[in-house]
Amino acid sequence: MSHYLVNELPGIEQLRYLELGIYDGENFKLVRAQFKTSCDVEPKWRATFVGTTDAFFAQLAPNAQFDAIYIDACHSFSFVLRDFNNSVAHLAPRGVILCHDLVPPTEASSDGAQCGDAYKLLVGFIANVSHYSDFFVQDEDHGLTLFRAPPLPPASWLSEYGTVPYASFRSVLTAIPLYGVGAMQRIARETRIVP
Repeated sequence: MSHYLVNELPGIEQLRYLELGIYDGENFKLVRAQFKTSCDVEPKWRATFVGTTDAFFAQLAPNAQFDAIYIDACHSFSFVLRDFNNSVAHLAPRGVILCHDLVPPTEASSDGAQCGDAYKLLVGFIANVSHYSDFFVQDEDHGLTLFRAPPLPPASWLSEYGTVPYASFRSVLTAIPLYGVGAMQRIARETRIVP
């Protein structure tokens, strides 16, 4: 659940928040943003948009923007990559993207029923850390990752990481620091979204 991190963003009460993959709404209900939008294909709680994330972004106005976007829908790499790229396209300047399940704790948990193979997105960022290094990975909560103020074009280049095996991911993961909850909260508090 990302609410503990999202709620640390300065001015969260005035920010525009989007949650992809609302499930039972427990996380969504706890986010203190005034303007909240949610999307889920089979929500267990009322979602703003019921349908796939692809359908949600397709119906969204081209100039619609969000300050904080939480990605936790389908955990398959191809879906997470599309969600990430669509989120970048609708991210306000200096906004943040949070992505859950990027660090499955075991190879067995990297199957579709749990964390999936979304870790491949993180491999791409780690491999290109010299080009983009403003991301922070939590050492628990399945690797909740904060991408801060990303001046990014859509990350279509990440598709080349779609075949990375789990064992290679665990090896690559040692190249970056992992942060505890307290450090992640401090990083969120230091993030200035609104100028």
